[in-house]
Amino acid sequence: MFCARWLLPLFIGASALIHLDSGHISALIFMINSVIFASLVSVSVSLLVRRKRPYEKIGDLRHLQPFLYTPSFPSDHATVAFAIAGSFVISYDLILVIPVFLVAGAIALSRVLGGVHYLSDVFVGALIGLVTNWFIGTFFFL
Repeated sequence: MFCARWLLPLFIGASALIHLDSGHISALIFMINSVIFASLVSVSVSLLVRRKRPYEKIGDLRHLQPFLYTPSFPSDHATVAFAIAGSFVISYDLILVIPVFLVAGAIALSRVLGGVHYLSDVFVGALIGLVTNWFIGTFFFL
């Protein structure tokens, strides 16, 4: 359950430090903008859809207790994780990009295993993160 709760904040911090340490300030700014925009899209969709979480539909399901209740669809954790991972594509070699995407995938999968999301929630969340990342990169940074 560690991954489901604490891996995203660690991932955000480590990603910011990697961008700063390597001198890719523009990549850090790109990452921040992507995360903000992707989060706005994700929260807007969740407020429109209002899908119940798995533990609300399946009574005996062991699950994480959310810090703040939000609807299940899409996964904000997956959205943010993949928006961050996408920010590495423009500035780094595959040797770093692949592990970053694996961590993003682990964050998304941990939300399903933690009983707080369906697989479709994290899939659409990841898609929102990547598409908004592409949009920000195409129209504002590249």
